[in-house]
Order: sequence, then structure tokens, then C-alpha cells
Amino acid sequence: MTVGGIHTLNVGGAIYESAVTASSEVVGGIKTIDAHDEIVFRCGKSELRMLSDGTVRIKGKNLIIEKEENINMTASRIDLN
Repeated sequence: MTVGGIHTLNVGGAIYESAVTASSEVVGGIKTIDAHDEIVFRCGKSELRMLSDGTVRIKGKNLIIEKEENINMTASRIDLN
């Protein structure tokens, strides 16, 4: 399908997509995903879960954070180890 302008799809129920080997999407600008309750990204043993109450849960065997500058954390309490 080729669309030269805006493409809108409204579904009254659920949408399920399945690909046997791969799926990709390229957006030239900003991409927004808006869910009212929860968004889950899962790959094998890794999971990123965002809940509507503001909770962000990251699960996995290892967590690697690579940075070029500073890591700034602000919270009423930060527990390390």
C-alpha cells in the first residue's frame, strides 16, 4: 500500500499482526504510541513495561546503560544495591 498523504485506520475491536521472520517500521519524524492502560515490549527474557499510573518496570538478565555524558536521577529516595 502506498499513501501520498495521511492514512487513518479505525478499528472497533482489536488488531493483531503476525510476521513469520521480521517486521520493521521507519518514521521520518516523531512516532507516538498512546495506550490507556499499559505498553509492553518483550523480547525473550527481557521486558519493558509502562503502566498508566507512571510505573516503568524493566526486567532482564543484564541491564547495560551506555552514556556519553552524565546520568541524572531525581527521586525522593534512590536505593542502590
